[in-house]
Amino acid sequence: MKRIGKNRIRRLSNHEIPAFIWLFRFWLVPFLFLLTGFTAHAQVPIIFQQGLGGYTGTHDTFFQTGNPGAIHGTETAWEWDSSDAGGMNFGFIRFDNIIGTNPGQIPPDAVILKAVLTLTVTGSGTASQIATMHELLVPFDDTQDFYSFGDGSGDVPLADQDYVAEPIASIPGPTSGDILELDVTEYIKKVAAGGNNYGLIFVPGGSDGVNVASSEAASGKPMLTVTIEGVAPTASRSFSKAGFIGGDAITVSIQVNLSQGSQDITVVETIPADWSVSAISDGGTLAEGKITWTLAGFSGSRTLTYTANAPASPKLGAQFTGVLHDAANHIIPIEGSDTLVVIPPLYKTGNVLAVGVWNDNSGSSDLAGCADLSDNNGVIYVQDTSAEGGWPAGTIFRWKVVFYDDGTPSGEEPGWQGRDFTNDTEANGWIQQTDVGFTIGYGGNDAENGETLLDSTNETVYTRSIFDARNYETISEMTLKLAGDDEAVAWLNGVLIGWTASGTSDRGETAPDYVFDTTISGGAGGLESGSNPTVYSGSGTRIFTFPVYLVEAPPVPVVDWSLF
Repeated sequence: MKRIGKNRIRRLSNHEIPAFIWLFRFWLVPFLFLLTGFTAHAQVPIIFQQGLGGYTGTHDTFFQTGNPGAIHGTETAWEWDSSDAGGMNFGFIRFDNIIGTNPGQIPPDAVILKAVLTLTVTGSGTASQIATMHELLVPFDDTQDFYSFGDGSGDVPLADQDYVAEPIASIPGPTSGDILELDVTEYIKKVAAGGNNYGLIFVPGGSDGVNVASSEAASGKPMLTVTIEGVAPTASRSFSKAGFIGGDAITVSIQVNLSQGSQDITVVETIPADWSVSAISDGGTLAEGKITWTLAGFSGSRTLTYTANAPASPKLGAQFTGVLHDAANHIIPIEGSDTLVVIPPLYKTGNVLAVGVWNDNSGSSDLAGCADLSDNNGVIYVQDTSAEGGWPAGTIFRWKVVFYDDGTPSGEEPGWQGRDFTNDTEANGWIQQTDVGFTIGYGGNDAENGETLLDSTNETVYTRSIFDARNYETISEMTLKLAGDDEAVAWLNGVLIGWTASGTSDRGETAPDYVFDTTISGGAGGLESGSNPTVYSGSGTRIFTFPVYLVEAPPVPVVDWSLF
């Protein structure tokens, strides 16, 4: 590679040119910026090239002093040459309509960091064919001949009359296949500040000519890349539904926006495990659980879509993540909605609200949990025994003590949260009482609130409240009230619907942040001292209303020992 000042020449074969341009535009910065500390301001490249993104403002030609009546504005190459047809050839190029407020333009108030003119050399004579590049002082048009330029004489263009004598750049003798990268930052800054945009002239200084691809060429067209300090691209995600059931098809929309300039953007969306996708728009491709869209020369806004297909029997909600890679290879997160909550089923009979209550540690002096479950018709199915009306009639309440050692399960019963769990029998340590329901616990102020008194060495209690739905056809949603000291997690028919833990251990259970987090910490904050815990007052939000979908299928049989 040859380097002269700030200007470069890369020697590539013709078949390598497109790949080089792609790399130049995508890998300006060879490292990734961390998300932490990233701001909305970034280095934004704006690219002008004939045909790219609808741009049509490139004008280029060459004038021959030895043949001043010739017009070359439609040819696939233009040139400079110190000796041709008894005279000299001068190359000309200009990019119009580069400053403005439209998508793809340089904003008038933009901070210009760098501007580079990229030319592809398609033919040359000797390696001694040098040239200088200058700012024009008079306009040109690629539809005119040399007689129409300047003073109309067809004579050699004059320094300080037709162009600025001081060169912007000096160019050594390039050879065919070279890529010229010429720094035109100061010229573009002058144009942006309101100066004349007459273009650039290439004045020959060697013994033989050089041809470069023109704006009419099939490939290697001149390209002006202006890097500004501007606003980075953004993206926001939305879902066609707020929640889902097994086998649901959800339309996911990602709106990408770029308010300044144009650049190449890559969008990468990560699909939740066990989900599948279809109907990917805009040429997006799926590989290894990720959808990738490549948006070349993007400007303005566009909505990318795909269909996310839920698994047949989901137990947890789904979390979607995605990022943008801009031309400077910043990593920008996709904003907006990122989670879908699984909608639990509700059956006519045999529904199960499962609630586990955990302590922070084995030495804790108290444990307490309470829950309340009602439907949109006001029917209460689970309630604290100290509340008015007491425990709802027709609801079975079962509980079991499970011991833990520093969070390691001992006596864990897989599936105890589900509707089809059949081991909740007396023989397996489950207790059923007609006069006891929530709350449940031991120690301190808990007794005065009507809890079931437990041994103070207990660390975990499982509870299962079994109930039939009333006015089944009219139920659309249910409301859970939940409080715990230290931690409580709730499931309806095996689907996780709520928990009170906030940054504390869930004792081996899966309770991700995107599911109902009441922000209640451990200790005394779990239940209010000296008050009815069913008030669900204090810090955090302890009330969660969620949709349900009705299932007509025959229920899983409930074990024989029941209150029905």
